[in-house]
Amino acid sequence: MLIFYHYSKECFSRLTPQMGPRRHGGEGAAVGLPVVWLSDQPMLVTDGNGKVDPYEHHVDLATDDPDLKIDKGFDEFMTKGEQQTEMPRGCRWFHIARPVEVVAVRIWTTEKYI
Repeated sequence: MLIFYHYSKECFSRLTPQMGPRRHGGEGAAVGLPVVWLSDQPMLVTDGNGKVDPYEHHVDLATDDPDLKIDKGFDEFMTKGEQQTEMPRGCRWFHIARPVEVVAVRIWTTEKYI
């Protein structure tokens, strides 16, 4: 099992696949599908105006969950960058097309999630 992270303006106990306002055509296999986006690392996610999403949701999933799909295009892009610059790759993005239970929620204070 691994903790994955999801950020939003609202607090949830369960994340439901949807087509949110940040969705775009560069999402590979998830284009046009309602999904939940998950990161394998904590981060700061902001809206278009630089405001931090106040809720960091934690989801515990098996890394071999057949419904958990990696964003292949982003992953390939980051792998090439890592090879060319020898810098750490950062996060990996995943999506899942079914509801997932939230195991913990942290709230943004103005400096960090607590």
